Formats: sequence, structure tokens, C-alpha cells
Amino acid sequence: MSNKAIAVSLPSGARIRIGVPAEEPADAISTLRAHFGGRPAVEAAYLGLMEVMPQGSPSFFSYTVGLRCDPSGQAAEDEAVLKVLENVPTGRGRWPISVVPFNNTYFTAEAICFYERAAITERPSLLSRIFGRG
Repeated sequence: MSNKAIAVSLPSGARIRIGVPAEEPADAISTLRAHFGGRPAVEAAYLGLMEVMPQGSPSFFSYTVGLRCDPSGQAAEDEAVLKVLENVPTGRGRWPISVVPFNNTYFTAEAICFYERAAITERPSLLSRIFGRG
């Protein structure tokens, strides 16, 4: 299996096992962090590992990337991730990166959150600060 980004499509009857990778695809993660900084719809991004076990074929591994974002922009954000990763190696020819929904089918509770948008906190108004309410 080559080290590229793919939209996951599981063969009929295939089973999967999920977990977290011991090694992260550092170049890809670094590139995605920079990319998400300019994407306000993306709240967080997670990394996992999936073993796909097709019936009658050898199993294979894939990193998984899932996004937590505004549902109306999910498809566009997933597509943007695939585009960004086109020219980024996953590192040492390891495994492809599959862009999958962020849910418990593809991610364990231990999934690695590698990007989280900083919360915007409102500064108290001048009057609130003067009168001690902020």
C-alpha cells in the first residue's frame, strides 16, 4: 500500500480494528496543523490507526484523520484535507492516510487530538472592569 491520502472505502464484508499509532506521520500532521489554522470551520482534528481486514485478502493498515467541524462544511473540509495531503509523505513510506468521519467506528477514546482551535474569549468591557464585574 502506498503512502498517500485517500478517502476511505471499505470492501464489502471487511472488518476493521482501530487504535492509535505508535508513530505519527509527522510531516503530514505538521502540514495539517498549519492548514487548519486558516479554516475556522474546523474545531479539532484527530489521528488514529485502522487495520482493514478484507475477506479473502491480506489485511492492511491506514492512519485515520477525522475532523470535528461544522456539519454543513464537513464534506468540503474532508476534501480540503485530501488536497493538502496530496504532496506530503506520511513518513518513512509507512501507511496511507484515510480521511474518515470522526466517530467511534473509526476512533477509540484514546484518539490523538493533534489540532484544536483556540477558544475565543471575550474581554470584559471597560465599564465592567472599572466596576469589578469582569
